Amino acid sequence: MKKIMMKKRLVINFFIVVLICFTSMSVYAQSNISFEGTNVFYASNDKKTIVVEGNLTNQGDNTATVETASLQLQCWDANGNLCVNDNANFANVNVTVRPGETVPWQFNIHNSHNTGYEGDWKWNVNFNANSTEW
Repeated sequence: MKKIMMKKRLVINFFIVVLICFTSMSVYAQSNISFEGTNVFYASNDKKTIVVEGNLTNQGDNTATVETASLQLQCWDANGNLCVNDNANFANVNVTVRPGETVPWQFNIHNSHNTGYEGDWKWNVNFNANSTEW
């Protein structure tokens, strides 16, 4: 009888350890959404809207839906002078990115703070996203 009780305890303890392992693994699985800009240009001749094209990439383990995003865009002219300095928040982005997937995307910054510079420029984009994982 004692051997049967010991085997039951051993089996129960084994299942508890396995359950803990699976639980801890699922806690560490998460999405990691990034945006890499590929092109920046004016949407129209009035230069009030700037388009930032690029790719959303999920480098994590879970599928994620990007709900909101914020972008900081800075552009410099050929002489190194700052010609665009914009911060923008985007609601209702609603794009789903699976693990390892890259999705082409564009953000339109309306009422841009820019100098109207029309030559070649260097630019930098900083990106933050709020997403729901599933």
